[in-house]
Amino acid sequence: MAASTPDIGKLMKKAMWFIDGGDVHKSKKAPTKVIDWSYDESIIFPALNKVAGFETRAKDYLHWWTFLGYFSEVGDGLLSQVMNIRQKRAKGKKLEKWELDFYNEHKELVDIKEKLTPEEQAELDAEEDFINNIV
Repeated sequence: MAASTPDIGKLMKKAMWFIDGGDVHKSKKAPTKVIDWSYDESIIFPALNKVAGFETRAKDYLHWWTFLGYFSEVGDGLLSQVMNIRQKRAKGKKLEKWELDFYNEHKELVDIKEKLTPEEQAELDAEEDFINNIV
């Protein structure tokens, strides 16, 4: 008897179920992007480490759902400030004065910049080298 072809749709659904942390009630509406795992790495891990009580990146193995559990328990701090400001801005809500001050002082932290492809980065590096050699 020949092996059956896997149902790609079911596999994708199960993969998303796992990544989302299991049977968590989610909205059908596409979420606003308030976090970028690569861009925000420098503020994610200190917050996670505070919750976990250890350097999470030093572990040989940390289950994804354990990671999500730590992430969901992150309280007040830099990461939550940045995410809250991003969420307010995405929804067009007015920032409090202190939030606006924070945003103006830390735009590079709050505004998510898309990563460049290796080709785009090489082109940008070549332009910078050219400019630096002229100056």
